[in-house]
Amino acid sequence: MTNFPKFFGFLLSFFIIGIYWTVHHRMFTYVINYNSRLL
Repeated sequence: MTNFPKFFGFLLSFFIIGIYWTVHHRMFTYVINYNSRLL
């Protein structure tokens, strides 16, 4: 139980990064054309 805060922080950060990745992936499914400026 002494490692619970670290484990909870790891799970929370993993969950938040997963949410950001999902939103990013859904947002860029609508991008049809791209150029070097966008990238």
